[in-house]
Amino acid sequence: MNKKSKVLFISMLVNTFLSIMKIIGGILGHSRTVIVDGIHSLSDMVTDIFSIMGMKLSLKPADKEHPFGHGKLENVISLFIGILIIFIGIIVLKNSFYSKAVIPSIYLIILILVTIGLKYLLSNYVYKKGIEYDSPILVSSGKESRMDVISSLFALLIIFLSNFSFKFEFLRYLDIFGGIIISFFIIYTGLNIIKEEASFLIGKEETDKELVKLLKDKCEEIKVKDVKTLKYGSKYLVFASIYLDNKLSFIEAHNIRDSLEKKLLKEKNIERIIIKMIPTKEV
Repeated sequence: MNKKSKVLFISMLVNTFLSIMKIIGGILGHSRTVIVDGIHSLSDMVTDIFSIMGMKLSLKPADKEHPFGHGKLENVISLFIGILIIFIGIIVLKNSFYSKAVIPSIYLIILILVTIGLKYLLSNYVYKKGIEYDSPILVSSGKESRMDVISSLFALLIIFLSNFSFKFEFLRYLDIFGGIIISFFIIYTGLNIIKEEASFLIGKEETDKELVKLLKDKCEEIKVKDVKTLKYGSKYLVFASIYLDNKLSFIEAHNIRDSLEKKLLKEKNIERIIIKMIPTKEV
């Protein structure tokens, strides 16, 4: 198991534990909101399983049909995860409208506080590892976990306010309302993942300022221009141009290209460098 899969495996175990806690607690404590929040955590666990599968497939080496490797499978799986999350959110939203008004147990507040703490630690861990390993799947999983923290905070507020229904009659319907709102949290999370991953699949230029600056600085040192960087799963493809004029021969340009490749291929996660030689520079 590689280091990325280990992070996802830890996330899967924690999410399984949290979802069981919330769903059982919601049933025993008579709270639709907590049950839906548990389903949100359960969706995290399911997506972790798909993510591990996608991670394994994306590590396949390049072949004749896929000269740049299979890195984009990470983006494809992340896109699928987004669709799955939306599907789960819609089902939960639909069922929320058929719930009966009940007053949740005040003791559920303790349960929610514990799950918020665990989920907050997990989301930070997965997201930071995603940035460190430059993995779209881990970053998506970390973002989804952060949304789970927010939905749990909302559930905490619902449980607290619902227990004042003896003073304000309308508060007895808050638990139903909470289930509906958390369903929207789930759908929103899925839409965000789809938007981001679809953009990279289409061919969005990398916006990591530190990486872009590093590449441009190294290229400008040896007279290479028009640098563009595209993300390919967790890897990068670098495109650049060398302009040939009276002062620069083809052999010199070839040496510049070789020098650039040696410099950049040492950098983190750069898969391929494609350099175009242009006979004359347009003014």
